[in-house]
Amino acid sequence: MPQVIVDTSMVVARLDERDSLRQPAVKLWTALEQGGWEVIFFDCVANETISVLCRRFTERQRLDEWPDAFARFQEFCRLHPPSWSSPHVTGLFSAILELIGQHQGRLNFHDALLALEARILNIPYIASFDPDFDQISWLMRMASPEDLARLPNRT
Repeated sequence: MPQVIVDTSMVVARLDERDSLRQPAVKLWTALEQGGWEVIFFDCVANETISVLCRRFTERQRLDEWPDAFARFQEFCRLHPPSWSSPHVTGLFSAILELIGQHQGRLNFHDALLALEARILNIPYIASFDPDFDQISWLMRMASPEDLARLPNRT
């Protein structure tokens, strides 16, 4: 079964029904599910996702929609239990900072952590709308079903 790491941009778009990237996210999720992909959802992405959703629903005064969005997040976590990257931060801290520096700050801390975890786990794919991942030589960013269709045979 092929594996793909999911980024915050993908999960937020999947969970917030008003997100501008909602339709592309749903299409890619459907293609991943139909293709039998195993979704790897790291705790740092869960952390960022819930933080973005909390801030977004508060700042945009959408608190009436919050219970449903929070329920979707909890269900997502039930279906895709987080893989824990936090215990690895101590050992990867210097490499994370080095990767951030190499990319002139375009990668944030969690993005650098995701990229390094992908390399360690030998997972070459990330589902994300963040083009900064395109600069990571060992990652192939997927943002649409067409990206999946262009992949070589994977198992």
